[in-house]
Formats: sequence, structure tokens, C-alpha cells
Amino acid sequence: MCIRDSLTVTDDLPPQVSKPGPIRVSVGTAAIYQVSNHRLTWRGTLGVNQPMTITFPVTVQVAGPLSAYNTVTVTEATGNVSTDEALFIVAPLKVYLPVILKTR
Repeated sequence: MCIRDSLTVTDDLPPQVSKPGPIRVSVGTAAIYQVSNHRLTWRGTLGVNQPMTITFPVTVQVAGPLSAYNTVTVTEATGNVSTDEALFIVAPLKVYLPVILKTR
């Protein structure tokens, strides 16, 4: 990344979640939610090692148990692309193991 680099952050939200609530961005311009493709996009410039955080609430709209991935892509003006995924689990299954006591 250059000393100051223009970036695009794209968050393709999983279909199992609602439209995001209030979107907060720690640096630069506001992020935009695109209803047509359930995507959040932020464009701006960051300095070297300058952190940036985007936060927003969503509601899971399906019953579990299920797992879903949220994928975020960061694209630099130079064309470099980084992608990361987060897995979330809704209403996971519970497993109860038997207790075995040893007697003498």
C-alpha cells in the first residue's frame, strides 16, 4: 500500500441477514448500502497502518441451526485485492455427553 491509498471496501452480506441498521465508519466518508445486491460499500483514503472500522447491526431472518459466511473484499487503487470471511452460527446444536462414573 502507498503512503496514502484509495481503497474500496465491499461487504457482501449473507442472504440470511436483514438490511443493516445504522452504519458507523471510523474514518472518512459514509458507507453505502445497496439494496439491489445486499451489499455495503465504502470508498476512501487511508494512510499507512491507519485502521478503519465499519460497524452495523443486522438481524438474522431465518431459524437455525445454520452457519453462514460474511465476505469482505478490500480493493486498492493499484488493483490489489484482499478478501476475508467470517463464519457465524445461528442456534447451534447442543450435544450432551453422558457422565460415566467408575465405582470400585
